Amino acid sequence: MKIINTITHFPEERGRVNHEKELPLDDNRPRFSSEDLVLNVTLPICKKLLEEVNFNPLDIDLILNITLTPDRLFQDKTIGVPRVAHPIHYLIKAENAFVIDIHESDWNTAFAIAKSFMVDQDRKNVLIVRTEFLHSSVHPDYESGFNIPDGVAAILAEQDNDTIAVDYQELDTDDVFCRYDMIPKGKELAEEQFRSKLTCKADDKYVEDLNRTGQEFLNKMLERHEVDGVVFESWFPKHNIICEDSEKVFKSIQKEDTFKSLGTFSLPHYLKELKEDREVNTICSISYSPFLNRYSGTILTV
Repeated sequence: MKIINTITHFPEERGRVNHEKELPLDDNRPRFSSEDLVLNVTLPICKKLLEEVNFNPLDIDLILNITLTPDRLFQDKTIGVPRVAHPIHYLIKAENAFVIDIHESDWNTAFAIAKSFMVDQDRKNVLIVRTEFLHSSVHPDYESGFNIPDGVAAILAEQDNDTIAVDYQELDTDDVFCRYDMIPKGKELAEEQFRSKLTCKADDKYVEDLNRTGQEFLNKMLERHEVDGVVFESWFPKHNIICEDSEKVFKSIQKEDTFKSLGTFSLPHYLKELKEDREVNTICSISYSPFLNRYSGTILTV
């Protein structure tokens, strides 16, 4: 896939997970307000993405929305369906585009779905939108401090007739790293009306296995493909893999004045930087799904 443009937006407000002691995953994550709706924030971001490259919405062949957020979509914050890809399709006037919503997925899997669709249907351009509004409805894991940042990101890409597919590597364990469960009505946690709860397995042994598997997977990808850069999703400070050529790595550890880990927003954030670097042509994208417990990797042209 060839990247045309990317955009990432985070709310200015920060919310820290409250617990009594400093824990490995403690992080100051961005959060939308309890009154924000996904569509109201996402729509202008998508319009800006297209305007920056003067892209005609009629040339979009497919719109894919990825999200973990169970509600807060549009009109009313309790609405869960349809997902935001449908109203975005209508409001940006992408009249020729098909629409697919996927839940609990990652960027590379979205690229695989888009590529399969466009090859089969002889289409070219895809708009992939990631929306997360979890802070107001999903209770973080207080034991680990694990939380997912609120934000919106979008990638506009085109099918470039390459033959590179998406590879996957599952962790060799029956344990689930992270899950979120619905909270029965009447048992809401704390002072807010959380509807779901995150639970994260963050012991040292699991993190060690997570990093080792990611390292092995990256090495396999780099043995098969020659690339100019690597983008790796880091979900928390101790989640890290090492590339022998350190100059190629764009990992998601940010400056001290912001939250520490971009998580699922790593790829679009760093693609923006890579698009401005004329020496970078191809990158290896390594995504991690904390809910599916697997890594995915693909090669992108920037």
